[in-house]
Amino acid sequence: PRRWLLTEGGGNIEQVGFDLLGLHAAGTVPDSFTDASVHFLAHRQASNGSWANRGPAIRVPLEGSPYQATWLALHGINAYG
Repeated sequence: PRRWLLTEGGGNIEQVGFDLLGLHAAGTVPDSFTDASVHFLAHRQASNGSWANRGPAIRVPLEGSPYQATWLALHGINAYG
């Protein structure tokens, strides 16, 4: 279920970031999913320090912005990293 987001069915920076944002807002304590999510985000950071989704944005304007992807990734890493 949640792990699908980090495997072949998912891998969207913004989706993983939104998931961590929601989990943090709900007071979820770190677990194996949040650990894997932080690892996923950390390993997809671009050489210039930003994050961006790979592939086309499906739900513009909710996704597709490198600024939003970077903010969500940073927030998730800050909350659970």
